[in-house]
This record gives sequence, C-alpha cells and structure tokens, in this order.
Amino acid sequence: MSTWSSTDSKDSNLSDLKSLFSEATPMIDVRAPCEFQKGCIPGSLNLPILNDEERARVGTTYKELGRDAALALGFELVQGEIKEERVANWIAHLKLHRQSRLFCFRGGLRSQIAAQWIREAGHPVETLPGGYKGLRNRLMEHLVHKSKSIQWLILSGRTGVGKTRFLLNQSLNQKRSCLDLEGLANHRGSAFGGRGTQPTQISFENEISRELLFCDEGERVLLENESRMIGNLKVPDPLFDQMKIAPMVVLEASLEERVLWIRDEYIVEQLSSRNQSLTDLEAQFASALQRISPRLGGKRYLEASELLRLAFQKHREDQDLSGHDEWITYLLHHYYDPLYDRSQKRNEARTIFRGNASAVLEFLVSGEEYSDPVSEIRKPKEVV
Repeated sequence: MSTWSSTDSKDSNLSDLKSLFSEATPMIDVRAPCEFQKGCIPGSLNLPILNDEERARVGTTYKELGRDAALALGFELVQGEIKEERVANWIAHLKLHRQSRLFCFRGGLRSQIAAQWIREAGHPVETLPGGYKGLRNRLMEHLVHKSKSIQWLILSGRTGVGKTRFLLNQSLNQKRSCLDLEGLANHRGSAFGGRGTQPTQISFENEISRELLFCDEGERVLLENESRMIGNLKVPDPLFDQMKIAPMVVLEASLEERVLWIRDEYIVEQLSSRNQSLTDLEAQFASALQRISPRLGGKRYLEASELLRLAFQKHREDQDLSGHDEWITYLLHHYYDPLYDRSQKRNEARTIFRGNASAVLEFLVSGEEYSDPVSEIRKPKEVV
C-alpha cells in the first residue's frame, strides 16, 4: 500500500503519484457530492457514503452534540437498504477496477467505515492514506516543482493561426510533450471561446499537476501562449511565472487562413459538436462582444454588432456562412491584432523562431539546441 508520510523522499512521493495515476484506475471518492463538485482528483468517481443532506445533518450534530452523537446519527441515516445500495455500488465499481482506491477528505472515518463495510461484504479494498487533502497537497507540491524544472517552449501567434490545432498535432502525431491548458480548462481562451461548463479552479489545478507527472525534469515541453485567465480559470501562479519568461516560437498564417479557421472552429464545429442552435450561438457571441466593448470602443462595438447580426441572419435564412467572415475580419483588425502587436513587442526579446506551420514544425523536428534567450532573467538578483 502506498503511503504519504512526511518522511517519504521526494523521489518516493513522485513514484507513488506516477503509479497512482498511470494505472488510469478511477478512484472512489466517498465525500458528499457538494464536496466533490468544489474540486476532485482527476479520474475519481463520486460514490458518497453520505449525500449532501445527510452530511449537513451529521455536521450540525457534530457541532452541537459532539463526535459520538454525530457518528451515531450517521449510522442511523445509512442503514438497511440505503447501506446495502451504497455498498453494492462500491463493490460493483471495484469488480470492474480491482486496483481502485477509496478515500474521503482526510482519510478518516468516512473512508474507514466504507472500507469496513466493503470488507464485511467479502470484497478487498484499499484506502488512500491522507485522503483527498493529502493527495491534493502532493499534487500542488508537484505542480510547483515541475513548473520550475521543465524547460517550457511557448507557442505564440495571432488569433486564428491554429495554435491549439498545431499543439495537438505535435502531441498526437509527433509524440512531442505538450500541455494543452485550453483543453484542460474547456475554453479556447478568448472572449468568444466558451465551450460549455468549465471545471472548478481546484480541479483545473489538479488536472495540470496530473499531466505534469509524465513530463521529465529538464524536458522541453510545448505550451500555448495564454493570458493569466482562461475563461473563468486562473493559470496557477508557479506555471504562469515560468510562461512569462520562457523562450517563444511564433506561428504565422495569412489573414484569409485565420478567418477560415476561426469560422470553422467557432461556428461550424461548435454547432455540430455541441448541438447548439444558431439562436443560442448568436446570443453567446453577442454577449462576448458586449464584454469586450469597453476596449473596442462605442462606434466599433456598434459596427461589429451589426455585422454579427447580419451574418447570423444570412446564415439562418440562406444557409450562407460567408457573412461570418466579415465580423471575424473586423474584430481581428480592430481588436485582436492590435492586442497581439502590443503583447509581441514585450515578448520580442525571447522570440527564437517564427514561421508558418511547416517552418515551425521543421524547426522543432530538427532537434537543434536552441538556447534560452532570457537565462539572465532567471538568475536571482544580486544582493547588495
């Protein structure tokens, strides 16, 4: 059984974490659903020993009458058919996933009682020492360590050049180590980039740390350039601090290519993959346009709004998507490209290569040793 004692070495802890997640075995989280929704361990399944209402009653009893009274109430609430159903659900999962661990918040009473009931029903089970909190702490320690020890290479470029598509191609076809923050955040990163419900901040951080488990120290890892916020989620500070100073490769594409790619991903794919109606998508984009209106300016906001309205009208009435090219081009010219230009001026000193997709791929595949142009920034300031 793995342990998470404070006396374990860093290497031992890392080995335990890798083993735990490389098995790809869904762990059983017996916390209440409200706890699970606030943040969960990647790949875990919520099969609670107490539901939200039961947990609230037990918690109130604990505060008012103490531990023994709360424990007695818990046994009273979960007995008979309710207990049998919950034990049956745990065992059904364990039969399919024999290496699955079971845990509660701190590895205390809830997981111990659940494990005891499972064993009494004749099925073996292991608990996760330290529970959710212990594993969460290990993941955050690992995120801080790997953020500093990995050699990040930032993939930048104007909106619509296909950075995410290029990144995924590198991961799947070139077998290059990459970190897809937008995929983990379920958001494309721009004001128009919503894909649906995002994970919680805690779950987002846990997922990033899990991904970094399988990147070696000193390894060059490709990462898309992102602002601090991806939708409603914040890139963890230890990682974002390194992103701000890492060497950068700029992906380039023509305006025509960018407009077509944006239309395909933001309009065509979104309508098909999410089965979203044109009316809902128009409302989503109109809301996004409203959010950027202070920086776009009143006159340009009204012009962009009208182009957006006419594009969706043409799409709805004639099944003609060409109108979308106009508002996309307008926003690229008046909003996204100026933002990028200002940002790139600050990043020019750490840009080590620029070119189209073929050129960038050739640069990466060549395997040439490219130095870190900002190594001096990484050095600690001299104490006077």
